[in-house]
Amino acid sequence: MNRVLKCIERIIQILTIVVGIWTTIETVKMYVYKKELKNRANAYLDDELEIEGNMRGAITVQSPTLEEKQKRVVKLVGVTAIGAIISLLLNLINRDRY
Repeated sequence: MNRVLKCIERIIQILTIVVGIWTTIETVKMYVYKKELKNRANAYLDDELEIEGNMRGAITVQSPTLEEKQKRVVKLVGVTAIGAIISLLLNLINRDRY
């Protein structure tokens, strides 16, 4: 039984590492996409408001694609956290058996 739990723990650790890397990649993609949207919005507002002068403040961008990417990142972070907690619990269970 101890060997089976150790094997399951290793599998969960590997999956957690893979999902963690995937989460990092998706987070960077989301950040780059959001930055690109902000740059486009800045360029648009500069063109539209150049006659009135500098009348605007910070820009907040939202789009359906950005919201979808944010939801995906939140889900991936949750899966990574759950995998880490399960791995920790299995490690504690295996240590108690020695």
